[in-house]
Amino acid sequence: MIHSGMGPTHVINFLSTCNIPPIDTTTLKKKEKEISASIVKQAKESCRRAREEEMDAISDQLECSFDAGWQTRGSGCQYNSSTGHASIIGAQSGKVLEFDVRSKTCRVCQYHFDRNETVPNHNCTSNWSGSSKAMEPDMASAMLYRMKEDGCEVQTIHADNDSTTAARLRNDFPSLQKKQDKNHLKKNLAKQLYKLAKDHKQLKPTGTISYVTRCLMYAISSKHNSEEELTSKLERVVPHMFGDHSLCAEAAWCTYQKNPKTFRFKHLPKGQPLSGDQLRAALDNITENFKGMASQLQKLGSTQSNENFNNIVASKAPKNRSYGSTASLVTRVSAAVLQKNVGYTYIEEVNKDILLSPGEVSKKHGISMDKKKLWHKKKHASVSFKRRRLLLKKRQHWRESANYVKEGKTYEQGISSADVNPCDIEALPGKRNFTGDENMVVFDLETTGLSRNSDIIQLAAFDGKEELNIYISPSQEITNKASEITGLKYDFESGCMFSGGQKVECIDIRLALLKLIDYVSKREKPILVGHNVLSFDIPILSKKLQEHGLLQEFLRHVSGCLDTLRLARKLFSKETVGNYKQQTLVQVLLGKSYQAHDALADVKNLYELFVSKFTFKETDAFPFNFHVLQKSFVPLVERKLISSANSRKLANSGLGLGHLSLAYQRDNQEGVKFILSEHGFNAKTSKGINLYFEKQEE
Repeated sequence: MIHSGMGPTHVINFLSTCNIPPIDTTTLKKKEKEISASIVKQAKESCRRAREEEMDAISDQLECSFDAGWQTRGSGCQYNSSTGHASIIGAQSGKVLEFDVRSKTCRVCQYHFDRNETVPNHNCTSNWSGSSKAMEPDMASAMLYRMKEDGCEVQTIHADNDSTTAARLRNDFPSLQKKQDKNHLKKNLAKQLYKLAKDHKQLKPTGTISYVTRCLMYAISSKHNSEEELTSKLERVVPHMFGDHSLCAEAAWCTYQKNPKTFRFKHLPKGQPLSGDQLRAALDNITENFKGMASQLQKLGSTQSNENFNNIVASKAPKNRSYGSTASLVTRVSAAVLQKNVGYTYIEEVNKDILLSPGEVSKKHGISMDKKKLWHKKKHASVSFKRRRLLLKKRQHWRESANYVKEGKTYEQGISSADVNPCDIEALPGKRNFTGDENMVVFDLETTGLSRNSDIIQLAAFDGKEELNIYISPSQEITNKASEITGLKYDFESGCMFSGGQKVECIDIRLALLKLIDYVSKREKPILVGHNVLSFDIPILSKKLQEHGLLQEFLRHVSGCLDTLRLARKLFSKETVGNYKQQTLVQVLLGKSYQAHDALADVKNLYELFVSKFTFKETDAFPFNFHVLQKSFVPLVERKLISSANSRKLANSGLGLGHLSLAYQRDNQEGVKFILSEHGFNAKTSKGINLYFEKQEE
């Protein structure tokens, strides 16, 4: 129960779920108390052995790392945990040399206080009455005193700068030296830079803060023989980032000297240096602070072992469960000490100490877990693993940045719906992916003429099961040729339409469009299929939807379009079919004839032809608003920033200039690159579009 981080309630829930009669809570707590004494005793004994091992491993000074942990998560501005634990870990052995626990409350005392009863004799867990923050220096001092009394005086300690621990320890241990934790230093530096980014937009592009952090940390972490050498390395960093390489002659990491003409910053926007006097002054101020700490930064330490120990404690005493005011917390921290020092086989030793069977299964599992732990440790220390970890981290960061550019603002602390600009939350179209289960709706129009300004007089759709056939009253005369082809005539005086000489019911265009939207919306984002629809049907239908304010509603219900004329030209040679008219394709490929230019007959026959003879890929599909998207790129084509062919490809992928403008607003050049690279466009296209946006800003 203790080893797995469970409490009595969780054990009972687990057993009852497995249909095993559960143990009574009182019995579990009683057994826990019996085992606790053995676990605490063995944890202290393991610390004593670890101190001996550490002393044998050193030749001069005893060097350790210190850190504390809490049983309540801190909010970043408020720390009110009623309990805390701390550890001192040897730099050579990596084992816990000493540990301590502080608690403000005791559940037994509180129980009797609430009932105005006399508190009975018990093992009280309350040993602290000060603030939560003051626990850390107190535990550090107490542990160091105990180690000194045991003949293991610590000369150097690794600790972070998040508390006054070091300052308080100097009063009690004047000769004690402190090394700053490298990871905490890097984290605090990043926090300062993110704070600066609120006032300096140049730090906001993806990767900029990471680059500045790496440059400063490289100067601090690299080997140096004196404070002057460290100061000299720090002095190069800010001028380098602002394009001044006069101090970089001795810096192997700066490649400017190799070829000044072609040098570009790999991790800064547009490959250009940072600029701005205020930003430079702010970064110089950070550098000056580091130079003032040169004596402390000359040799850095690490509290990674303590962080690992805190994670083990969190697995024994999870922060979302309350063990703080009971004796169970000390037991669980002690179990974490044993796991850190001895390994998973500590369970076998505890069982022996309390006169229980060591347990063959427990023993085998402990040995297996210890082997696995050593294998992981060796693997994680390898250069190849670290390189792969950095690569995966880079890919993850790239994906997150790309998703932000596509999705816009999805979560932001303290923001209300009134503060959100609709453009900030508009999702950009991603790459089109077909599963093979898409719904297909074949549609066709008959119009008053062959012009794109013609009116629609018949609209038909078919999905293989349900048909839609609507005759529409036009606002302009049907040309003789159109009437001859379709067999449709309209009498403006009587408001009647005739098909093949027979009267048919016709309705208003807006009502017809609403019926089409209703028909399409009942299918899950279907693909619209038609013959020669890209050049004729879609522009006319799109125009009518736009005129009646229904285009955006229609776009919500369709996932794309396919033109069977374009597909036929790819799939069948002209020698095979003769020509690519729909009537000819049906006759040649299906061996049947029908009455062409009746919209309903057209869609039914085209559906049969498409399902039985056509295949398609994602690249064959195009958005319904293709022509609108392509038209948006006209300014770039006129300025020869992109080709006309590329504008068609961009529109075919569902991207318009408005989409790319949003991507640029969200992450500048990188935002445009993210979106275009996902759709398969090369760097040349990105460069032309980014150049257009840069000129627009000027």
